[in-house]
Amino acid sequence: DSTTFTAVHTITQADIDADVVYNLATVSGTPPTGSPVTATSTDPTPCTTCPVDPICPTCTITEIDPAASIVITKEGTYVDNNGDGITNIGDTVTYTFVIRNNGNTTLSNITVTDNNAVVTGGPLATLAVGVADSTTFSAIHTITQADIDAGIVYNLATASGTPPVGSPVTATSTDPTPCTTCPVDPICPTCTITEIDPAASIVITKEGTYVDNNGDGITNIGDTVTYTFVIRNNGNTTLSNITVTDNNAVVTGGPLATLAVGVADSTTFTAVHTITQADIDAGVVYNLATASGTPPVGSPITATSTDPTPCTTCPVDPICPTCTITEIDPAASIVITKEGTYVDNNGDGITNIGDTVTYTFVIRNNGNTTLSNITVTDNNAVVTGGPLATLAVGVADSTTFTAVHTITQADIDAGVVYNLATVSGTPPVGSPVTATSTDPTPCTTCPVDPTCLSCTITEIQQSPSVAIIKEAVFVDTNGDGYAQVGETVTFSFTVGNTGNVALTNVVLTDPLPGIVITGGSINLPIGASDSTSFTGVYSLTQQDILNGSVTNQAIVHGTSPLSVVVTDLSDDDSMLENDATVLDITNCTLRVYNAVSPDGDGLNDFLRIQGIECYPKNTLEVYNRWGVKVFEGIGYNNNTVIFNGVSAGRVTVNQSEGLPSGTYYYIIKYEDFNGNGIDKTGYLSINRD
Repeated sequence: DSTTFTAVHTITQADIDADVVYNLATVSGTPPTGSPVTATSTDPTPCTTCPVDPICPTCTITEIDPAASIVITKEGTYVDNNGDGITNIGDTVTYTFVIRNNGNTTLSNITVTDNNAVVTGGPLATLAVGVADSTTFSAIHTITQADIDAGIVYNLATASGTPPVGSPVTATSTDPTPCTTCPVDPICPTCTITEIDPAASIVITKEGTYVDNNGDGITNIGDTVTYTFVIRNNGNTTLSNITVTDNNAVVTGGPLATLAVGVADSTTFTAVHTITQADIDAGVVYNLATASGTPPVGSPITATSTDPTPCTTCPVDPICPTCTITEIDPAASIVITKEGTYVDNNGDGITNIGDTVTYTFVIRNNGNTTLSNITVTDNNAVVTGGPLATLAVGVADSTTFTAVHTITQADIDAGVVYNLATVSGTPPVGSPVTATSTDPTPCTTCPVDPTCLSCTITEIQQSPSVAIIKEAVFVDTNGDGYAQVGETVTFSFTVGNTGNVALTNVVLTDPLPGIVITGGSINLPIGASDSTSFTGVYSLTQQDILNGSVTNQAIVHGTSPLSVVVTDLSDDDSMLENDATVLDITNCTLRVYNAVSPDGDGLNDFLRIQGIECYPKNTLEVYNRWGVKVFEGIGYNNNTVIFNGVSAGRVTVNQSEGLPSGTYYYIIKYEDFNGNGIDKTGYLSINRD
């Protein structure tokens, strides 16, 4: 019978865990006679691979599917262990795990392993079907530089559990809150991805050193500033392809392939800046470098340089406050030369008050900075020109400034004009610079002014000159009208300064033997004359009487301010000539000055007959061209009896009238010392024009 009986067994967890259901049925039937009979069941199609229950070897064995399974999720959290806000090597990622038995068999001996973290906790003894465990296991990953460079930590855990029957089951972790923006590791697409902050950063310091390339001790165009750089990776990621650029220098070296975190490089890069005039004028060189490096993830990062040893006294460039400032020596300097030229303004060939000295200047910028507002002042001249707006380094200006000094008597007396100019110019930085002038062509024979050794000395010509007039007067002691031995001649002297400088120690000498000169040395200002200081007395000798005259010249000496001694021989009536003074002491040699100009000017107003006084017994007769006597004078004496061009003859028709201009004839009749009668005749002229 196969239709009467059926049976149902409800599967338990123990059945699933056992993989089989062991079942034994007992059938009982009552025979007509006797006791009931029974039998235990057997399996007509026994499972040949199933384990036989030793207690029930005839049990029907029904095999069921155990379907053991386990899943694991893994959550990572970054921990800033030192609290500096930056991800560093040694910081950590802590992981929490949720392990779930999602199969149909109880699991035992559950363990967790991790490919990139240290797991603590477990093993878990059992894990019932459908149960999740989140407290047993945890893990820590210590962050490496590679992690920081990558910007993320990839991590995979594996959970393993053993079912009651069969081999252990395993599962790799998944991330319950995956990073949707992070790149997935194609080798580990289910890895837990923990994002960390790469914080790439770079710093650069720049130190400048001035180099005096030609070794002259002065900063010049073409000298250089050499720069050294220290580039430091102060971020948390390795940097690659590190380069340096500079806004004012030529960089050499690099690129640097890599720069590890915390490492500084000071040898790869250098730079050189060639100094310009603008740099020297500023007194400083401002320079800024930029370092660039590429992190493993993200765009390149840059940093501008700072100065590790900044100049504390230098002006900061407001446009570039972090610039490296290299101080250079401005060494501003200026020189001036001054040349003087005498100008004879009136062209008389003599240096006079009011003549001038004109000065030309050469101003040179012999420093290393541009100069502005160049001015010239002078201690003894009137300067014209300027100010000069600018003067470049090494440039000389010879046209902007001139000066004029008006010559004084003190200059002429000194024989030189001392003159000193001062030039001033303003550099771009610092106080104005000045210089006093020097003479490019100094006078080597002129006296140097000890108070002004660098003065320009312009030599001017002294023209010392002295003159003397000597006049003689015979002193007729006995009044007889004749000169005798022993009677005297008095000489008067007029001494004049005819030069352009005052004279000192003016003395007079006279070579006439026996003359007695009185009067000591005197001083004569320019243009002065003296007629009272010197006199002379001379006693006549027999030889003088025989000669009939005394002839001589005096000599005057004077000393100029430059100790030049000048002399002059006397003249009888002019300081411009040197004619000897001749005194006729006989007055007895007749000499007729035969020109009469009766115009009342005191010159030749009457007919002068020299020596006539020696012959008081005389008669002068004057005839016109028709032979008519127009004048007759008895006892002609050049004083009370004179012919002054007026008719006074005994036979003249119109007496006391002025005779016309023309030529007349005279006859002088006199008696000599021996009583002999002598006639002297000749012509005279009357001129009334």
